[in-house]
Amino acid sequence: MNEERCNHNQIPLGHEFQLVNNKIKGLKVKDGKVSVGGSMKISDKKGKVLLEIKDLFGENNVFEKDSVTFLRATISTGSPMEYDSLYDVTINYWDNYGTGTLENKMEIEIIDLP
Repeated sequence: MNEERCNHNQIPLGHEFQLVNNKIKGLKVKDGKVSVGGSMKISDKKGKVLLEIKDLFGENNVFEKDSVTFLRATISTGSPMEYDSLYDVTINYWDNYGTGTLENKMEIEIIDLP
């Protein structure tokens, strides 16, 4: 968050944070390239979906085989999120050429700036 590594789940409303998966390996190579898909979903504790993106990469999902060493998603907070509330963030990645998947689930708490 704010270009600093965090070891907590409290995010001030109106700020963004990044979820980074490092040292990605095992993607199936096809013609010297790899292909990654991804999705993101944010929901409140009642199950109401605030944001759902089913295709994070769109048509830009093919990369040189050695260029995918990490996957990073930037998550912005704001309306309709509210202070002192908890939200579930799920970011999934998958190998379009193979069967591998990577699932990230985390709970964030929206806070006011200290």
